[in-house]
Amino acid sequence: MLRYFLVLFFCCTTVYSQVKENKSPLMGYNAHMSDAPEWNQQNFEQTLSELHPNTLRYPGGSNSFYWDWKKGWTLSYSELLPYLQKSNFLVNGQAIKTEQEFKSLTKLNKKKNPFWRQVNRYNAKAPRYEKIADFAYAIKSQNAQAVFTLNLITSTVDNEIEMLKEAQKNNIKIKYIELGNEINSENLITKHFYPNAKAYADTCINWSKKILKTFPDAQIGLVGGNKNKRLAQWNQSLVKAINNHFSKQKDQFYFILHYYPHFKNPVFDFNNSNDYKRLIAFPKMDLKQRLKWWQWNATKEFDTWVTEYNLIEPQPYSINNKWIHALFTSNLISEIIEQTDAKMLHYHSIGSTKFPVFAAIDMMDNKMEISSSGLATSLWNRFTFDSYNFKKEESKAKNWYIKYPSKFSCECPNNPKITTSIEFNPLQIYSSQRKGQKTILVTNLSEKQNSINLSNYNIKNAKVEQYFGELNDKQWVSETKNRNGQILIPPFSIVYIKEIK
Repeated sequence: MLRYFLVLFFCCTTVYSQVKENKSPLMGYNAHMSDAPEWNQQNFEQTLSELHPNTLRYPGGSNSFYWDWKKGWTLSYSELLPYLQKSNFLVNGQAIKTEQEFKSLTKLNKKKNPFWRQVNRYNAKAPRYEKIADFAYAIKSQNAQAVFTLNLITSTVDNEIEMLKEAQKNNIKIKYIELGNEINSENLITKHFYPNAKAYADTCINWSKKILKTFPDAQIGLVGGNKNKRLAQWNQSLVKAINNHFSKQKDQFYFILHYYPHFKNPVFDFNNSNDYKRLIAFPKMDLKQRLKWWQWNATKEFDTWVTEYNLIEPQPYSINNKWIHALFTSNLISEIIEQTDAKMLHYHSIGSTKFPVFAAIDMMDNKMEISSSGLATSLWNRFTFDSYNFKKEESKAKNWYIKYPSKFSCECPNNPKITTSIEFNPLQIYSSQRKGQKTILVTNLSEKQNSINLSNYNIKNAKVEQYFGELNDKQWVSETKNRNGQILIPPFSIVYIKEIK
């Protein structure tokens, strides 16, 4: 069967899903639901448009557990408590009796589990109400497609369908729907409502039947990932449920994963050549191991959505918003696509005025600027928008051979448990077409200059945009020229090439 990529030049990479077409994946952002301006705030709207988002995800991630779409914000303590009491949610074997007790428990436990952190965080924020009409404004102004993450914790299927109908009334096309966010997480509230794979699979069956009855063309994403005993046979249970109940509609179902390379102290010192290679190639090694751990091969009948990806690192944020973050992000996208054949990718997040969260827009200190990672995602967004014949091209650059010693032998928490060696090509070349016009996106992760010849891609003349910089810098150099023939690819650069007809 034809693979999504015609060339797989990383010999040790495993592709987990079969491919029906070579259309480019959809790329966009997790919608900003707090600590950010209104969608129609002029500076924000303009800067967001520079990211060229193809999709926006509503209402976001963990906030969907508590989301009240009619209010346009998360449930307060007093609003959430009845849901917990009705479902027999217990803390140390006891029910929470009063709102004051709920607040006290949250303050006491906020560092112990994501549930308490989330409740504390959302109640501490001044609401920036995000109603369906507001989201519709963003979808229209950005010419983006909507992805709805439904609330499977504190809402009902009928209430969520009512939300989708309201969105439809606001001229939002209902196509992409996620049945929950990270239902497989070790969050007290997700574990309580979905203690095992069967509980989630049963909900997916019931909700999907009603959703497809109302929106027969909808595409539905299910949260995947076998991570621990509670999640044993999680993917297998969902695959069986889809095949048993939706055999004629199975091509409308997808499996969702989230991927965040997590760097703990001490991080790789990217000013050192060997450490830089280990850092930049980390997703190739790490994602392969995680996919095996998550038993992603069990989902091979279905395509993948990656509705959240980015990196995580602790303060003082040695990577965040520096040029290396752009290079890392571009490579991260490449590895996700190559190893999962993802049909959708959402960068997390657009931005925040109070915390960087490795954002596409730097909003700190009254700024409103595209970050380095935002630049990388914007180039991928432009490259993949409405394009086809999307494939990874062969690279003639010399491979790196990278060894990750065991974290137990080198005392580096970022390294794998077992010593691992990988082969990695630092020159990544992708091509696609849009309305018969060829485009190429090149990421040179090496300190060496490379080159490509446009004639090899049947391109006579092209507009060439080059972006490059020093790894530690938060600024970068950009050059745009019309070129033909041999194109030089600078060290540590991302180059976008568009054919001139």
